[in-house]
Amino acid sequence: FDKTGTITETSKNELQYIGTTLTDAEKSAIRSLAHQSAHPVSQQIFSLFNKYEFGNIREFKEVTGHGTSGFFDNFFIEIIKAKNGTAVKINGQEKGIFISANFYRKGLNHLIENWNNKFDCYILSGDNDQEKNNLEKMFSPEKIFFDQSPTDKLTFIKNLQKQHKKVLMIGDGLNDAGALQQSDVGIVVTENRNNFTPACDAILQADRFPQLAAFSDLSRVGIRIVYAAYFLALIYNVVGLSYAVQGLLSPVVAAILMPLSSITIVAFGVGASSWAARRSDRQNRLK
Repeated sequence: FDKTGTITETSKNELQYIGTTLTDAEKSAIRSLAHQSAHPVSQQIFSLFNKYEFGNIREFKEVTGHGTSGFFDNFFIEIIKAKNGTAVKINGQEKGIFISANFYRKGLNHLIENWNNKFDCYILSGDNDQEKNNLEKMFSPEKIFFDQSPTDKLTFIKNLQKQHKKVLMIGDGLNDAGALQQSDVGIVVTENRNNFTPACDAILQADRFPQLAAFSDLSRVGIRIVYAAYFLALIYNVVGLSYAVQGLLSPVVAAILMPLSSITIVAFGVGASSWAARRSDRQNRLK
């Protein structure tokens, strides 16, 4: 898992600015720069200064995993990753930092509790370790990694795959594109239905996050149903062939049984899948 924007709700996170008092013009400049980035923290900064005007940024630059910069009027603004949060610089002078209080997504505890019994669950966060104590309540301490650049995340997944492990990466699609593409399955969690992340295999609406465990269980059951359908088809054909080679079937009966085999397999697949979906939904409601 990535952390910010993946297992945290950016719309509920509370952002606080600590540092030198900013003028209205400086706040407008910072808001203008924040508007250029889709990163959750930048969007929070944009919302924090919502009383101030924003405009066009010149020479905008974004370095993945590090921050953004650009010119607004006479200001050169930088919003960059810092040790204790997100720092803002104006004309090369650090003004202060933005500190975020994280709200974790509904159902996260249940999901991790469910998956810890089946898989190795890791946190690969590009942020600092200020959330370490909260995360250690859900994840094993040795499986939590902070200050991870996009390259670090990609390398981490490659190392797991070298150990012949199948990897599911769940991120927000911003600093995780390489990791999502490298993983065996990549899922992007988004609060914006219009997000487009070509590097992933699936886009999950954030309000469906609590159902990830049910989705995972249902997909595994689905694979078993496919295998069972193949086995049923094999038995059907072996029995039918044994009668056919003995000449015990009339052409009319054979013509009826041939499409009937396909209908039987389809009916089995639909019925078993529907039963599995209802069972999964019932168990999910109980939990």
